[in-house]
Amino acid sequence: QKKALEEKKRHIEEVINVFNNAQNSAKEKGFLDVKNLIDIIKITGMERSVKEQYKNKFVFYIF
Repeated sequence: QKKALEEKKRHIEEVINVFNNAQNSAKEKGFLDVKNLIDIIKITGMERSVKEQYKNKFVFYIF
């Protein structure tokens, strides 16, 4: 269990780092950079969900 908790801790630290980077970048530029948004999607495990959402919308607009 200790190993699993250490892995979760590392993941949480990575998530915090990605959000901090995005926040700092947004403050500097005045907007959220696409790269930061992609990093957030990937690190939070939403990548598959977002891909499916856009895939479904794309198919809908073709027909």
